[in-house]
Amino acid sequence: MLKPDEMVEVLLLGQKERMKEYVDALHELALLHIREPGTGDGVFQQGVPEPEAGKHSELITKLRIVLERVKIDADKKPAGQVEESAVEKNMDTIESIIHGTGISLIESTDRKEKLNDEIKRVEQHLSAIEEIRKLGLEIGDFGPYEHIGVITGFCDSTLEQKFRDVNWVKITRAPRKARSTAFALFYPNEKEKELRDLIAGLQIREVKIGELVSYISSRRDKGVPVVHTFEELTRMYTMELKNLQKELHEVDMKIAYALKKYKTEILATREYLEIRVAKEELPQKILVGETSFLIDGWLPAREIEKLKKVSASYGVSVIPVEDTNEKPTKLNNPGVTKNFELLTRMYSLPRSEEIDPSLLMFITFPLFFGLIIGDIGYGLMLLGLALYLRNHQLVGIGGKQVGNVLCFAAISTIVFGFVFGEMFGLPFLPHGEHSGYAVSTLLGIEMGYGGLVNKFMDINFLMVATLIAGYVHLLLGFALGIYNEFWHKNYRHIIGKSGWIVILTGFFVGVMRLFAKIPLPVSTYYIIIPLFVIGTCLLIAGEGFIASLEFFSIFSNLLSYIRLFAVGVAKAGVAVAVNALVVPLFFTSYGIPAILAFFIIHFLLLLLGALSAGLHAIRLHYVEFFTKFYEGGGFSYNPFGYRRIYTKRGEKDGS
Repeated sequence: MLKPDEMVEVLLLGQKERMKEYVDALHELALLHIREPGTGDGVFQQGVPEPEAGKHSELITKLRIVLERVKIDADKKPAGQVEESAVEKNMDTIESIIHGTGISLIESTDRKEKLNDEIKRVEQHLSAIEEIRKLGLEIGDFGPYEHIGVITGFCDSTLEQKFRDVNWVKITRAPRKARSTAFALFYPNEKEKELRDLIAGLQIREVKIGELVSYISSRRDKGVPVVHTFEELTRMYTMELKNLQKELHEVDMKIAYALKKYKTEILATREYLEIRVAKEELPQKILVGETSFLIDGWLPAREIEKLKKVSASYGVSVIPVEDTNEKPTKLNNPGVTKNFELLTRMYSLPRSEEIDPSLLMFITFPLFFGLIIGDIGYGLMLLGLALYLRNHQLVGIGGKQVGNVLCFAAISTIVFGFVFGEMFGLPFLPHGEHSGYAVSTLLGIEMGYGGLVNKFMDINFLMVATLIAGYVHLLLGFALGIYNEFWHKNYRHIIGKSGWIVILTGFFVGVMRLFAKIPLPVSTYYIIIPLFVIGTCLLIAGEGFIASLEFFSIFSNLLSYIRLFAVGVAKAGVAVAVNALVVPLFFTSYGIPAILAFFIIHFLLLLLGALSAGLHAIRLHYVEFFTKFYEGGGFSYNPFGYRRIYTKRGEKDGS
């Protein structure tokens, strides 16, 4: 769990005449991550795709375009699977539906996009016409004139200021009560360049009346007459909008009919083509000789016997290769801990022989997050939000992993809420200046528990607790770093990291003496100075003199963990201030609006608090923790194969 699956590299050597059937078996096995081959060595040359690869690749591209446009929902558990032979038999029908002369989803979706664009354009024109009508002018008033030019459009009040001292321009604006920014500028033609220079700095959206009229006039083949008034123009645009919307509805119905009737067949065809294209293009990753073929790849060590058993039935030899530095990474985290791979991948995927920190983040990330917020009310709201995000998106954020990570963060927040005795910034029991603002007094119940720690009264305790948490976290990071170096037999680096641990301990003793006032039998300096000297000597011996220049960086790392309580106290302070303003209104005639405002404001505070807590918790891992043992830079294990949902191999294919 703390390390990715052990990967081994193998060479597969077989007879060329059996390559195609072996590729089918390899695909069904879905175990081998195939390495990109070289250019060959004279005996073996890089293979070429099968003849039908191009045709199938083009069709799958069109199918992907269609599925992206119509946003078809894939069934996770379809009623049944279709045999490949049946899909292949029905291919002509599906191909006709996609881009043929029948339903043609490509053509229909193209037309839908164009109609949506046209509807948007007509709506914009119609809106512009309605605003320009408020000027009190008619189409004929806008020219064309022999000596006078007109500029029409929309601009704010700065327009009049710009032309305050210009007497050769006539400005027409809509009445103030019309609340329109439409304008018309009438000017002598010879002054056009000067006028354009004057309005260059203004935020103007210019509208050409002639283009509005010509757009509709160009549709005379649809029976639209030439228009002379804005009223007629509005009527024609409204008619055109209805026609476009009617056509769009017809196209939508056509697409919906095709998807309802052929949805399963379309999805099965996509899956079939994905598999076919992968198999047909695979020869590009195979080295082929006169009589044999060679495939190079990786798979989990525990699966090698399965590969050998299948390969033997096709006469293919499996030849293990000595360890290489470059191997794909297959993370191996059980159950709920797998969700925290998301946070690890955001930083970088671990290399195949590097420690995977996902399991550790499963413990420490929710712990840090909950410690920062520490409020039952916020935890409950966050839990509801997390459950929603498991199956929905909110401003582009969501998904099962995101929701599950937030669920654990919410549970931790609730637990720390009990520790702090706090709900929506309200203490369980009254204390302090606003003694009436407590959960017990507001609900009118007797509570014998007020929390173990108070965020405002036990600041010194919280500071010490977070520093201890930081020391343990950093100590764990260095211990993992030593384990990594031992695994790779880099003994000098083990000495260097041991030096960092000794230096860290020296700083920790110092800050504990300062903040926790821990009595020591001897002077603090008699402890920390030897620790610094010993640690620095070990550091220089292991990593060189340059590393010692970063001596104080570890002190900075340790102090960074103070943010775990500092940000939480700041958040709690804002909540207390909000409650001081809103809670007194509960008992007035504004009671119901005040209660609604209470929950809305606290939900907004939760969003800000969750963002802050998440960023700080992640920062402590990425900047302080990961840098002690983790490099990343791995690439993901991607085996040749496909998890079938809609299709299955026929009996003759060996299913």
